Amino acid sequence: MDFNTFLTVFLSVLAAGSVIFFAFSLSFYLQKRYIQNVIRSFIESPDDETPSKFAETIDAVGRVIASRMVQQIKTTVMGMNSVDSKNASREAIEGIKEASPSLAGLASLLPKKWVKNPEIMGVLAGVLGKIGKPGNGSVPPGVEQTTFKL
Repeated sequence: MDFNTFLTVFLSVLAAGSVIFFAFSLSFYLQKRYIQNVIRSFIESPDDETPSKFAETIDAVGRVIASRMVQQIKTTVMGMNSVDSKNASREAIEGIKEASPSLAGLASLLPKKWVKNPEIMGVLAGVLGKIGKPGNGSVPPGVEQTTFKL
């Protein structure tokens, strides 16, 4: 191969490589600019009154997170209130049963809803407490209660 042929091939390869490098550089520059424009249009608002897509997205995510936090806190508080209410109800029922042993025996015959309700148990304790005491309706007033010894 003589020098002229070598120089022609070398310059042709150099020119083709330069054209390919320029094409890739131009393509990279255009893609970079396109990506920048897409990102800029997402972040910047189109005008003063319209929020950007990024602001709308952040707002929606913030609402979802706040909603979930409120729901979690509400569930936790309601669970704590439920436990406190059940404990107070149990304590009230135990206190009523201790004060009125006859009610403790009657409790096994009552529906569970009634036994778990301290208001109903309190009314029943009051009614059972009055039964059998003189002057409370079991013996007419002014009449002595007669007891028999067997």
